[in-house]
Amino acid sequence: MHYTEITDQFAIDFFKLADEAKSICITTHISADEDAIASILATYRLLTDKYPKKDIQIIHTGESNRRFQSFQSFDKIQFVSDLSDHLSRFDLLILLDGSNYHRFTPKLERIEKFQGKTICIDHHSSPADEFDLALVAPHIPSTAEIIYLLFSKNSPIDKSLAEIFLLGNLTDTNFSDCYPDT
Repeated sequence: MHYTEITDQFAIDFFKLADEAKSICITTHISADEDAIASILATYRLLTDKYPKKDIQIIHTGESNRRFQSFQSFDKIQFVSDLSDHLSRFDLLILLDGSNYHRFTPKLERIEKFQGKTICIDHHSSPADEFDLALVAPHIPSTAEIIYLLFSKNSPIDKSLAEIFLLGNLTDTNFSDCYPDT
């Protein structure tokens, strides 16, 4: 199912797939920017709070960037040479801040053969690859904001999660496109 708007139904579908999964991998695009890092950290936090006994891991193709180390759970990110080498351990793959597999790994054939379910959440306007569930909303300035609006806007959040959302929302490149009068 492909969504272009933030809806309660997308959140229901997202948590249905998460409920069914035994092991979840959260990832973002190669050369992760602030929005990408904020998106994986926020999603990890939200999922581990909801499912404290599930195997939930963040795996990212690329090198660690120490400038993000002050953010909660940054130490949980496993920086690897290629995400596709680790997929066999998971039955749900959540891809954030990109809707094309080539943004996550150069080994497309391996990620396209992934046997589990896939979820994509993105704010870029490029045509999306095939996912079991996708939300691509280019009218939203950042993927971190999409995650906030989907899962946190009606709930109190603590300072560390607010800092993560702020990282993604203040630094992404589409802000002026979505809010041209600012």
